[in-house]
Amino acid sequence: MKAGVKKGDILLSLNNIPLYSAEETIKVVGENKNKTVPLNVLRGKDTLNLSVTPSGEGLIGIQIGQTFTGPVEYRTFGFFESFARGWDQVVYLTDLTFTMVNKVIGGKIAFGKAFGGPVKIAEFAAQSAETGIATFLNFLAYLSLTLAIINILPFPVLDGGHLVIILLEGAFKREIPIKIKIAIQNVGFVILMLLMAFIIYNDLINL
Repeated sequence: MKAGVKKGDILLSLNNIPLYSAEETIKVVGENKNKTVPLNVLRGKDTLNLSVTPSGEGLIGIQIGQTFTGPVEYRTFGFFESFARGWDQVVYLTDLTFTMVNKVIGGKIAFGKAFGGPVKIAEFAAQSAETGIATFLNFLAYLSLTLAIINILPFPVLDGGHLVIILLEGAFKREIPIKIKIAIQNVGFVILMLLMAFIIYNDLINL
């Protein structure tokens, strides 16, 4: 339950824990499922003391962006440390993506809330661009990673589906008949198009 939180509010603390990033907010919310906890927000120049009760799925019914209004300190890292920090982010976002997919499959999160099409992507891109180039580039990186993860899923038409066919052919040491492979690809293509149409439709009705 969003408990009176409005668009543009800046979350300051939840359960008396200061919030500095979207990731940290998601973590604190998830640790307080079905508990009513204090929430402090900044609305304009006013600080409001609210309360919120995260659902059993660890949701509070709002879309969390990332905005920082305080002083900014830029740090640079060496070549190898940059790769290490980048890899940590890749692991974290990959785990987050699969966690969301599992929750959708398990029926814990509605499909329309977890996935978005071109309309939703454009909306998020505009919102991230408003907060600065760093946030926008971070959004693009997460989008690219998400598309890469989806592409390696074992689904016909996608690269992951092609890989499964190659592995099966290698295991049985014989090529799958062309007609069967074409049929599999065609079925996968139709399902993928229907899924894309549903996602776009869901984007439009939620504008």
